[in-house]
Amino acid sequence: MLTNADNSASLLSLHLLFLRLQQRNKFVGFVDHTGLSPLETHLIIEIQAEPGLTISAYASRLMVEVSLCSRVIQKFVRRGLVLVKPSVDDLRRKEVVITSKGTALISTIDEFANQVVAAL
Repeated sequence: MLTNADNSASLLSLHLLFLRLQQRNKFVGFVDHTGLSPLETHLIIEIQAEPGLTISAYASRLMVEVSLCSRVIQKFVRRGLVLVKPSVDDLRRKEVVITSKGTALISTIDEFANQVVAAL
């Protein structure tokens, strides 16, 4: 089981990888391969890494506006990648969780990322 420190280090490494790929224009193939933009890819990985957070929490992690994060999550909902459901602790609070379809897409992302990293 990963600790919070391991998880944070992995997410930071992933974020730095995305930045490097964007700088080298390698992400074009990523978008073609997954149908997700770099932001969307980063967001779905964050949702899988720490499910059950609010949209505003994910927006804060990605350093984007809540409205942008909300639109992307609604796109994910329409594609069946995530669910937005009321919190069991506070029904006013909405939590985002990944679906099996979203998990399958992340496997595709991981495979493609490994290929890209191997080619660097």
